[in-house]
Amino acid sequence: MRNKKKTWQEKLEDNKNFPKIIEFASNFPCAKALEKAGAKPGDSVVLAP
Repeated sequence: MRNKKKTWQEKLEDNKNFPKIIEFASNFPCAKALEKAGAKPGDSVVLAP
């Protein structure tokens, strides 16, 4: 029997610690990707599960 995959909305509702809004810093592991997307240090960034 296969389990039904959860939708992104169901995953978002299940995880109580997300989404998080944090201040972007240049020492983040994903800093280059965020800078390519237009984020600058000090901007608010949303982390989703």
